[in-house]
Amino acid sequence: MIRLGALAAFAVVLVAATGQPAAAQFGKAREVKKHMEQHDYRVEMKDDHVAAVHDKWLNLTIREYKGGLLFRSWLETTEYKTDDLESLANELNYKATAARVYIDNENDLIYECWLPGEYDRERFEALIEAWHVDTIGQSEIVRNHLNM
Repeated sequence: MIRLGALAAFAVVLVAATGQPAAAQFGKAREVKKHMEQHDYRVEMKDDHVAAVHDKWLNLTIREYKGGLLFRSWLETTEYKTDDLESLANELNYKATAARVYIDNENDLIYECWLPGEYDRERFEALIEAWHVDTIGQSEIVRNHLNM
């Protein structure tokens, strides 16, 4: 199961309380939102990130981080043994070009990719294409590896 996490849940509560979504704080959020929508993502601007949901690709968040943009997605794998997850993360990292995969404190698989510098349409597009190549079919690989 793919989830957006606690920040997305907080944003839903904020929208319910105020009736309006919080505006994204990073400078190029509107450009990022528009770009992701061109790839058929359903996009919401949150207080510190952009949340992007897609029927084919992994759902993800994008936010400013250390002078660039950080793409993050995760698969809830809490119930599986760490040894199985480490083996899986190694397999996924071996095949990846742009994304990196690691296991967080809650034993979930985290996918991340960092684009240095400010938003630039051509560089952003190149990263999205590499992200898609790296993550296509990942849910199926995870299910097969963990016998889900």
